[in-house]
Amino acid sequence: MPGADKLTARLLAQDPFARLEDLHIGIPWGAGKSTLQEPLDHGGFVSRVALIGYIETLTSLDRECFIPRSLLNGLTGIATNAPMYARADLPVHADSHWGN
Repeated sequence: MPGADKLTARLLAQDPFARLEDLHIGIPWGAGKSTLQEPLDHGGFVSRVALIGYIETLTSLDRECFIPRSLLNGLTGIATNAPMYARADLPVHADSHWGN
């Protein structure tokens, strides 16, 4: 900050961080609250059972054994240790966009 002494620069820098913290700890209400409570469709599996089911379907459709069995076995191992349900936690605040 050109022309600002260290104390002034520090005080000016603290205010935006306090506002950002307020955004992250705030509890939404109205339409915003209901929107944020909707399940997030992240395009992936939603449960361990579903993921295992996808792999089993893939295995049964691969009649020509195009997919190496070691790969399918590895995917099954990953699925077995996957969380029971996929998480959709993400930080959200009013000005979230790719440029932020």
